[in-house]
Amino acid sequence: REEGDRINKDDPAYAKIDEMMDYVLGKQLKDGRPSYLPHVVVNRMKKGILSHVSALTDLRPLFAFKTYNVKFDQHAYLLNRYVQAWWINAFADLDLADCIKYALVAGCGDLLVEYDPRFLQGDSRLIPRDPRDTLAIRPSRDRTIQSWMGVTIREARTPASLAAEFPPFKERFLAMSKETFMGRIFTRFKRAGAAI
Repeated sequence: REEGDRINKDDPAYAKIDEMMDYVLGKQLKDGRPSYLPHVVVNRMKKGILSHVSALTDLRPLFAFKTYNVKFDQHAYLLNRYVQAWWINAFADLDLADCIKYALVAGCGDLLVEYDPRFLQGDSRLIPRDPRDTLAIRPSRDRTIQSWMGVTIREARTPASLAAEFPPFKERFLAMSKETFMGRIFTRFKRAGAAI
């Protein structure tokens, strides 16, 4: 965890991420305003980000299954229809939009693809995450995360949710503050992202 945090903090933009998120959310005046001025913020930055997000998410899945063996044409057709149905039913474009918002504001976004047995009667879901909560383990210089040794995904979970997911270990999960065990978890922008 410490090594991954150090790698993230080496990025010159890391220290400005919270400031940029505040700016986009409309907190552009740091010292406050005099009481006699109106509390109106003309947030042109937010409009620009929403325009970019709209343009980048107004699409459908860009990949398709194709076969050169005519015996499997029906299978390819069914797989392509399944992907389109998943894209619509999982609201994948909205999760992609949240990831793009992180990328436009923080310089990077992270989209976790995870199987969830409770999602759409058991299916993969997309989880947009703050890039500061994805900690690299021995990253390479390639463009893909697949060539890294691994990643640590930092997230806050309640003891009750962990006990429900891992019943044999329920007595091991104790409530503790975020700062005690995992350090700071960057979820503020995600919670406020509904306002963007």
